[in-house]
Amino acid sequence: ERLAAETNCWLYIGAQHPSARGPFMHFASERLRREGPSALDELHSNADRLFTSLISARRQETAELSIQVQKLQEEKA
Repeated sequence: ERLAAETNCWLYIGAQHPSARGPFMHFASERLRREGPSALDELHSNADRLFTSLISARRQETAELSIQVQKLQEEKA
């Protein structure tokens, strides 16, 4: 927030932990909220889709790896 205020820039930050089950964290500078509300809505929606896709891909990969491990264990037995 201080960076945006000191530089008077348009600033958007989004962050999501890979194992999170809740919404992602985000910050939009006052200037961005004031001067580009419709663009900000689109940016926020894109960030949401990005993080949702990344989490889904990670879960899919984890499930596939789990199946592979199980098959290897069965082959060893």
